[in-house]
Amino acid sequence: MKRGMKIQAGLLLICLFLPCVFVLLFGQEGQNNRYIYNDDYIVFVGKEAVDSEKFLIWALAAYAEPENTIESLKAIAVVLRTNLRKMMAGRNKISAEEFGFLYYTEEELEEIWDGQVFVDNYRKLEKAVFDTKNVVITNQNGEYIDALFHRVSAGYTREGAYLGEEYSYLCPVESLNDINAPNYMQLVIYNEESVKKLLEEGLGKTFETGAKPFVQEIILQNEDGNYVEKVIICGQEFSADEVARVLKLKSPAFSVEEYEGRIRFLVSGIGHGFGLSIYGSNMLAGEGYDFKDILEHYYTNIIIKYE
Repeated sequence: MKRGMKIQAGLLLICLFLPCVFVLLFGQEGQNNRYIYNDDYIVFVGKEAVDSEKFLIWALAAYAEPENTIESLKAIAVVLRTNLRKMMAGRNKISAEEFGFLYYTEEELEEIWDGQVFVDNYRKLEKAVFDTKNVVITNQNGEYIDALFHRVSAGYTREGAYLGEEYSYLCPVESLNDINAPNYMQLVIYNEESVKKLLEEGLGKTFETGAKPFVQEIILQNEDGNYVEKVIICGQEFSADEVARVLKLKSPAFSVEEYEGRIRFLVSGIGHGFGLSIYGSNMLAGEGYDFKDILEHYYTNIIIKYE
C-alpha cells in the first residue's frame, strides 16, 4: 500500500515538473507556442500556409530593429497589418509575393540571430504583433488606409496630396529626431557622363546639353521642406522619386551642385518620406508615446480599431 502511494506521488511530481524541464530543454523551439495562432487570415509562403499574425512577425523583422522600443514595434506591426488587410481586399488568403513586403522566415532569423539572441528578439517582435492583434488603421469611412512608411525622414514627412486626394491623411509633420539617425546624410558623386547615362537609360529619354555644363540643366522644384517634387532636365519634367531611383539616391530629399568638375548630390533621409518614419517612431516612443500616439502623429484623421 505504502509502495503504491510512493509510486503515485512520484508520478505526480514528474507531471508537475515535466513542463518546466521541457521549457528548459526546448525553450528555443517551443517559444513560438506562447501565443495562440488562428487561421482567420492566411499568407502563403511558397506552398506553406502561415497564419497572418505569425507572418507579420517575419515582416516586422525585415523593417524594424528588435532593439527598438516595444511601442515603436507595435506601431510598425499595426502599419504592416493594415497594409496586409488592404492588399487582401476582403479575401482571407494571399501569397507573400502578392503582398510584396519584405520578410524573413523563422529559419532565416535563426541564422541571423544565433541562440539566445534569436529567442529574445523573436519574443519581442512576437509580443509587438500579438499585443496589437487585429488592430488596424482606417480612414473616416472605415476603409483601410495605404499606411505608407519609410526608414528615416528628412526632418519632416511629406504631403500626401502629391499622391492624390485619397492620401489626405498624410500631412507633413515634424520628425526632427531623424536628423540624428545613422546615415541621415549621404554624399553621392558622379562624373557628368555617368549622371547623363544613368538618367537617359533609367528615364528612357535623350538629353541634349548644348554648351552649358549638364549640372546646369538639372533644375529642382522643391516641395515644402527638404523634399524635391519635380526635376527639370534639359527642359523635360520628371518626378523627384523617379530621378532618385535611377540615380540610386536613398531619398528624394536632395540637392545638386557642381563639385570639382563632377556632379555632387547631397541626400537627406532614407526612403520616400511619406507616412510613418521608422526611426522617428522609435524616438517618439522613447519620449513616452504609446503606439496609438505614434500612429496619430504620422497619420491624421484616422481611426485605430480592433477587428
